[in-house]
Amino acid sequence: MGLGGYLTWTAVARELKQRDPERPIVFTTSPSFWNRLRGRPHGAPIDSEVFAHNPHLTPAKDLRPSDDPRYVWLDDPQYRYHSLITREHVRFKSGGHIIELLCRQFDITHPRLQCELFLTEDERGKAADLTSGWSRFLTVEPHAKADFTANKGWAFERWQAVVEGLGRECRIVQVGVGGKPVLRGVTDMTGQLTFRQTAALIGRSALLLSTEGGLTHAANAVGTRAVVVYGGYQPPSPTAYPGNINLYADISCAPCGLRVPCPIGLQCMGLITPDHVIEAARTILAESRSRACETMASQTRIVIPPGERPGQERMLPREPVVLIRVRWRAAKPQPVAGRC
Repeated sequence: MGLGGYLTWTAVARELKQRDPERPIVFTTSPSFWNRLRGRPHGAPIDSEVFAHNPHLTPAKDLRPSDDPRYVWLDDPQYRYHSLITREHVRFKSGGHIIELLCRQFDITHPRLQCELFLTEDERGKAADLTSGWSRFLTVEPHAKADFTANKGWAFERWQAVVEGLGRECRIVQVGVGGKPVLRGVTDMTGQLTFRQTAALIGRSALLLSTEGGLTHAANAVGTRAVVVYGGYQPPSPTAYPGNINLYADISCAPCGLRVPCPIGLQCMGLITPDHVIEAARTILAESRSRACETMASQTRIVIPPGERPGQERMLPREPVVLIRVRWRAAKPQPVAGRC
């Protein structure tokens, strides 16, 4: 599980704590066979920077003999966001946001779709010092994590076009890990900050531009809206946070969940243009910053070829959906071994 997955669990911790304030919550791995034999109801405690300073969680070392802790095994298969995974393909669970799906496992309904990250004064101060004297700025992460699948990435040159389109209006700061290409015309902060410091920086920005990943969850945790490029690899609904605008391509093979190289050259990503991202960014920037993100619906803008109707199973019934028709000629998808 990545940092984004851990961030969704912070929402679950909050909801559990609200229901039972006196009971400590400890996040661990599943107990091993030997731990089960010895009557130990948990595995190793999970020590992630995402959970640092979280008042809803209790470190295992701080438990008292009189405590009756709730151990939550984060690697339990029932908590996975997918119903099937192979080396070639992932089938995503349906039925709501990841936070909602997790909370249902604990008989919690209607949770707040809000991750939490409890930043320190030093972390907030670092971001404040870096941005001292700046007016409004945006953050961008043009690189998608590719170790699980390479089908979430949007072309680097398209991100460059977005920067050139918006850069005349405000400063744009590139964040993320170091050692990767940096967009021209941005303020480069890649590789200089921890994940938590990066979240603090995003929290001071007016908007995050990115594909779906850990930083989109972090933006939600610090109250910053995002334009998220989904393409057609995964449906937006499991990670569609309030206040965001999600760009999704509705072609016949989407959402594919492919982990192997796309046989039609990521045509879903090709449907989404820099103008779509720029327009979505300007929409968010034009809206009042005084409205809290949780009071806004997440809007999914579905890009579809002419003459086609969007697949009803891909709609988000509780959220506004905007259909964007484009001129496009589909290539015939080739069968992929192992696809279900």
